[in-house]
Amino acid sequence: MQRKLKMGQMISLIHVSDHEDRIVIQNTRGSTLRWKIYPGQIVYEGFSTGWLRIDPMEGELKSWEHTLIIIRVEAVNLEPGLYNAVIPIETNYGIEKISLVMLIPYESSEGINVRRITISDAYES
Repeated sequence: MQRKLKMGQMISLIHVSDHEDRIVIQNTRGSTLRWKIYPGQIVYEGFSTGWLRIDPMEGELKSWEHTLIIIRVEAVNLEPGLYNAVIPIETNYGIEKISLVMLIPYESSEGINVRRITISDAYES
């Protein structure tokens, strides 16, 4: 899924595996795009925080350049349930927020417990 945002960047969300997703940021302006994610500004909703690992956390893009941001889930010690996080990406044009949802299902009677991360289609500005 891909969206052009009002601040001169394009953000694409790519599902890689149950433990990893990627965000692609592309600069669609003629000037340099500087972006940064501050770990302390990530909003975790629910009982647990710090279950996301993001790399890189900042960058600089010239016109029409793009970069990949890798989002990994650290869900080893989390209880089953629904987890939400909002990642603000600050740029020299403003702030965009990306909502993420992770579901850790309850263990079934067969002993199956699948961990899954899903990046939702929710953008905030």
